[in-house]
Amino acid sequence: MKKFYLASFITIFVLIVAMLLVGCGSQNTNVNANLSDSRYGVFDAKNEQISATFIYGERENPYQPDGISNSNVNFGILTIVFPEKQTESEFEFTLKTDDKTYTGKVEKSPFTDEYLADIGSQITANSPIELTLKLPDGETKLSLEKRSEDWQINFDKALKIGENALKDEISDMSKNGRIEYYLKIISNNKTSFGTYFWAFTAISENGEKHTVVFSPSSDIILVKN
Repeated sequence: MKKFYLASFITIFVLIVAMLLVGCGSQNTNVNANLSDSRYGVFDAKNEQISATFIYGERENPYQPDGISNSNVNFGILTIVFPEKQTESEFEFTLKTDDKTYTGKVEKSPFTDEYLADIGSQITANSPIELTLKLPDGETKLSLEKRSEDWQINFDKALKIGENALKDEISDMSKNGRIEYYLKIISNNKTSFGTYFWAFTAISENGEKHTVVFSPSSDIILVKN
């Protein structure tokens, strides 16, 4: 009888451990619950003086590529690119939507010639965003149009494409710890202004990282690493 109870206890214990392990694996592979950078849409415009983009979404705070997804905050990143290198470290700007006005300064990136500002808010309306940028010789104005509204592959579709493209890698990574995920809108504003791509990334606790890149108009994977 004691052997029977001991065997039953061992069986139940093994089942509980197995269920916990399965639960951890499921949690690791739940992309929606572990998104650390979600970029939903983009506005842009350019003239002879500047090119400007505005990308909005949610991202974790603090922002750390460590495989662990923290609580998310809203963001809206304004990026300014000049055709020629500038000596100033910052420029004042104003962004106007239908019902709100945002003011601040774009500051030069330490890594590129871009000037950046995060207004800490999403602008999701389809109507244009009016930008005024103060330059040394006066102001320049742009009306930023929403480019992502008519994309064939929106954020939700892009998330599924990215997850499916990395399903084997995600399955292997989930065995060794937690995973966080990024879905970004990327571009090269200096050389290919107005051309955008989706980039889906999975990052594990142990530093393993995989990314796929594809167009907003096709599910064909252009880059995978």
